[in-house]
Amino acid sequence: MATILRQSTQVVVRIGPFVDVGDGFTPETGITLGAADEAEVLKAAGAATVSIAAATWAAITGADGWYDLTLTTSHTDTIGELVVVVQDDSVCLPVFTRFQVVEESTYDFLYTSGASPDADVAAILTDTGTTLDNHLTDIKGTGFVKDTHSLIDIETYVDLIDDGTSGLAKIATDAAAILVDTADIQPKLGTVSNLGGGATLGANNSDMAGATFATATDSQEAIRNRGDAAWITGAGTGLTPLASGTAQAGTASTIQLASGESFADDELNGNVVKVTSGTGAGQARVITDYAGATDTATVIPNWTTNPSSDSVYEVVEGSMNLAGVSLTPQTAGDLAALVTTVDTVVDGIQTDLDNGTDGLGAIKTDTAAILIDTAEIGAAGAGLTEAGATGDHLTAIPWNASWDAEVQSEAADALTAYDPPTRAELTSDISGLDTKIDAVDDFVDTEVAAILAAVDTEVAAIKAKTDNLPGTYQKNTAFTNFPFMMVDSTDGRTAKTGLSITATRSIDGAAFGACANAAAELSNGIYTIDLAAADLNGDVIVLRFTGTDADDAFFTIRTEP
Repeated sequence: MATILRQSTQVVVRIGPFVDVGDGFTPETGITLGAADEAEVLKAAGAATVSIAAATWAAITGADGWYDLTLTTSHTDTIGELVVVVQDDSVCLPVFTRFQVVEESTYDFLYTSGASPDADVAAILTDTGTTLDNHLTDIKGTGFVKDTHSLIDIETYVDLIDDGTSGLAKIATDAAAILVDTADIQPKLGTVSNLGGGATLGANNSDMAGATFATATDSQEAIRNRGDAAWITGAGTGLTPLASGTAQAGTASTIQLASGESFADDELNGNVVKVTSGTGAGQARVITDYAGATDTATVIPNWTTNPSSDSVYEVVEGSMNLAGVSLTPQTAGDLAALVTTVDTVVDGIQTDLDNGTDGLGAIKTDTAAILIDTAEIGAAGAGLTEAGATGDHLTAIPWNASWDAEVQSEAADALTAYDPPTRAELTSDISGLDTKIDAVDDFVDTEVAAILAAVDTEVAAIKAKTDNLPGTYQKNTAFTNFPFMMVDSTDGRTAKTGLSITATRSIDGAAFGACANAAAELSNGIYTIDLAAADLNGDVIVLRFTGTDADDAFFTIRTEP
């Protein structure tokens, strides 16, 4: 039924619901008449279409997707049907609302406070002198015939109606039979009093509504329009996104949500933003800071692929606040620098080993020559056995003076040409060689120690960073400052502060028991707890945190040996 409006009178009317053009159910909270493709008033009787792009327009608090529109006297000046049309093809489904404009006197007669149409009619009858005779005359009409239209004749007709074969009596008999046949339905439906605490339907409706029921926020329509999970997903899991849309822009560490998001500063802190499609699809990051004025969320760790203006996102409830945890990744450049350092040291060692003048290369060359020269001697002098154990085999060699002279001559020449090193020279050379060997050994020891120390330092630094990553829980090992967020049970997303937390845990499917330590609030609805070794002494740990007027928070942890 169309809403009745008073002609040439300014009035505020409610227009909606506006839902997302893509999925057909997500409320649109940022509709503006100036930006819409069409925002018009269609008047009756072929009157000219009037634009309402500049009309007063405001979103209704607590009813997402509904708006208050102020219609001026120029909008309501034509009697008949009035249609408000608002559509924006790229944002929402079309919305149109019908009204009926009536004359001022008619509207006032029916709806003005204190109006009483029945009393007014009676007054009119009195003022105009209308009598019962006049009414009878009107009832009889000009064609009244006594013998056929008298009350006696009418009674005859009534008797026929009451006839038990085909009249009202027959209808009454049939109705009674129907009541008998359907009698067993009544106990199943219950009486009015069984429907609630009251004896009347109105009383029962009041009981069901409760003392603080407000139609604008508590009706089924209001719940549907604000996007309750039970209405939108049909599952009631609480996983309905807190926000969704197409990003305006993004950097390495931020994403600018869609224009018109209505969250306050830091309201989304601790929740997770995920890119579902477009540039950077498949990435999810934890929000550490949110600026409501610019719709900008700062995230950790940095994006692998920065979001862009075509990135479609969802913001879902998170359970961790990682703002105080260092998650700076070990980059490929860091590892490359370490490899370069190690490679430089190894190259230096290799250069010293290959040095053929005074390094290990020269020692290797000299040693190879000695091995060749002494190969004939054999192990333990085995190659000298032909001379006999005491040289007695040499007696079989014929000897003469010529050989003797030649040997003596060659020996003399050799002794003349040979300049053997003195003991001091030999001692000096050997000492120098020992010094060089010691220097090489010291150098190798120093460089290897430096390499190992550098590697240990880098490994320790990497370990220090990875030890702080979320999810590294050791079985039967204490874990400090486990963070979690508590939200108000009224809307399921507003951070709940000042709670006295009850912390319990279930170990490997056992009954929940109290945690060893108490939880304390960090700030803005974020709390922390030190988990004792006994709290983590199992393979699968379920943590539960509860507080007054707050949703229970559950976390499942898989420990590592």
